[in-house]
Amino acid sequence: MSHTDHIRISKHALDLRWAMLRAIREWFWKQAFIEVETPAILRLAGQEPYLSPMEVTVHNENGQALGGYLHTSP
Repeated sequence: MSHTDHIRISKHALDLRWAMLRAIREWFWKQAFIEVETPAILRLAGQEPYLSPMEVTVHNENGQALGGYLHTSP
């Protein structure tokens, strides 16, 4: 199944997800929070001396393996 087919079939779920995200964001905006984006997977492990980085491998849509680390602290 292609990516576009998956989106077409899952449109209802995507619409619900967007509505929930929008409601959450609007609540935080009204509370004067600022939204920031942090990377989900880092190319290099963090340097925190008391935290152990978790190595992960993900695959892109072509099946290519990409290695990295999960973010260890906010």
